[in-house]
Amino acid sequence: VIDANKNERLAAVYPRGRTGSAEKRIILALADRLADDSVRVRAAAATVLGGFGSSAADSLPALQAAMADDALEVRTSAERAVLRITTGEAP
Repeated sequence: VIDANKNERLAAVYPRGRTGSAEKRIILALADRLADDSVRVRAAAATVLGGFGSSAADSLPALQAAMADDALEVRTSAERAVLRITTGEAP
């Protein structure tokens, strides 16, 4: 027996988008990673935060602090994220 709706049911198990409190927890966790010991982790966190756009506005203080990071990669990622969050523009 072939279940034609199996793919639809399977897709329903996976979230299709970010939702309210879960999104906020993710944003806060990423903002915390801006202080990580690893340059790569800090830069990646900034990049991902930028992808949330205006939803990540609560992370702006942490991103603005990251704009003074010793690592160029982190500074650049933080600057791009702030631009995306505040203007919606992708650099």
